[in-house]
Amino acid sequence: MRVQHREEQPTGQAGGELRFDTESLRKVTSLAQKLQVRHEETFTAGEVETIGAEVGVDPRFIREAVRQFESSQETKPRKVVPTARSRALNEAFIATWWSTGWVIPFILGPLFARLFDHLSAFVGFFLGWPLYIGVGIYLSVLHNAQKQAAHPPGANEATPDLSRQAILEALFTLQKELEKHKGHRAFLSIDVVNSTGMKLGEADLAVEHSFGQFHHWVEELVTALGGQVHSAAGDGIMCAFSDDGTAVRAARRIQEGIASFNAERNRLTIPFQVRCGLSAGNVPLETGGALGRLNSAVVDRAAQLQKRAVPGDIVISGELAQAALLELGPVAPLPNAEPGEAVFSWHAARR
Repeated sequence: MRVQHREEQPTGQAGGELRFDTESLRKVTSLAQKLQVRHEETFTAGEVETIGAEVGVDPRFIREAVRQFESSQETKPRKVVPTARSRALNEAFIATWWSTGWVIPFILGPLFARLFDHLSAFVGFFLGWPLYIGVGIYLSVLHNAQKQAAHPPGANEATPDLSRQAILEALFTLQKELEKHKGHRAFLSIDVVNSTGMKLGEADLAVEHSFGQFHHWVEELVTALGGQVHSAAGDGIMCAFSDDGTAVRAARRIQEGIASFNAERNRLTIPFQVRCGLSAGNVPLETGGALGRLNSAVVDRAAQLQKRAVPGDIVISGELAQAALLELGPVAPLPNAEPGEAVFSWHAARR
């Protein structure tokens, strides 16, 4: 790739942090397919970001994929590179050898004479010169190899191009991570109809009390059914449920219970009227993550359906049709639905 509902927020990011959701997953797959059909074997980072922009992938998403891939490669065995200190010591040893090693022939000559005979002194003397020169050359070659290992050719040049296979592997690795952290959730979007008009001419204390009571009432009802308030901004509330049927049941209880709420808790002249939208699908989940920071097309869908509802309505997306039939009974196609769009409506007052 924690949840924060922001309708206008670009998919995949929030508050400067990268967000990984189901829409990002679709874009990653599209980007990988585009790279696979390209004939180039390598790409610059800029080229990959340009191709990603064609399918709507955030450039930071690509950089994150490459970063994760490179991190995974760091666990592989690497060639040991000599430190600057060890190279300096080698240089000092080589300089010492070339400046003092020439005495070896003069040492071997008397040594051979003492061990064998005076004739052998010449053998020891002439054997010392190849030893001196050979060891010096070997040390110099070894030192040059260490220097190349520490400073390979092109090390100070611009970052080399990324191979297509490496990019694909990075993207698919991240794709697997996204798939692992997805789970099914149903979302209920609730909105107070004409909330601005309700507040006109009312005492501030009455407004604060009544809307505070409404939020508290919804949260009590949702929590009792095992749901969770996803976000509450202004006069809208988004709730999440792990079970489709429970989400539909919560929407029905809110619509059927709003009259009692108005009689018992509302201190405003105008009664509360609400509209509801329901959607469900797989969304990214994080262990210990707060639902209030989730970005997903599934969440946005619930909010969009809620806006298409009339007061007292529950508008249900097609994936929740079966749960709606069990919890609500017969539902009708939404009157203003697009051709082929599976969206249904249920109105409490007409029951």
